[in-house]
Amino acid sequence: VLLVIPTANAHKTRMLVAGFAQQNEARGAAARGVQVHAHTVVASSGVGEQPYDDAGVQGARGRINNALCALAADAETSRALLTENRIGTIFVAAIENYIDTEAGADKTTTGANPRPTDYAVVVVHNATTGQTAAGLSGGTTVPRRYFDYARTLGFDDAAAKHGKVTVGEVLASNVPGIDKANWHIVVAGKSRYDLIVETIERLQIPW
Repeated sequence: VLLVIPTANAHKTRMLVAGFAQQNEARGAAARGVQVHAHTVVASSGVGEQPYDDAGVQGARGRINNALCALAADAETSRALLTENRIGTIFVAAIENYIDTEAGADKTTTGANPRPTDYAVVVVHNATTGQTAAGLSGGTTVPRRYFDYARTLGFDDAAAKHGKVTVGEVLASNVPGIDKANWHIVVAGKSRYDLIVETIERLQIPW
């Protein structure tokens, strides 16, 4: 099994590799000699630094499509990778964090009160069978003033869904010692990475 991971993010790579290995073993495939070989490809999401709303899923799909295009473009290297590792199935898995701008909004009354919330979407595509599975992490409410400020810093699209600056970057520049990639643990007491790992563990990989 080849697991293509379209990111240079070491945390995401480790989480996906561990999740696939765990499920591969749980289904008994590891005992039969089926191994998961990871291959990273740098692939753009196409949705800016800070995706909002449906741009999250679009970003994950964009990374998957761009990774497959990269493999196809370098056919000789890809062929060698598949042959040397005796690959029978190819997966591409992507993780994309995004902010739901309408989370918690009461749309049944006048004066909705949305609480912008950060989620991670995990998308796994079996490129051999064409099957795809996706999972959504638990959410972390974003402090409103930092959310509002991040949006004033601009977008890469007319629909205002591809933000140029992440909320994490805004938080890190204003709160000493906060990690721009894992501000969740300070704001909500739970690591972003724990939320993603839980999502991968629940995901039904389309083997």
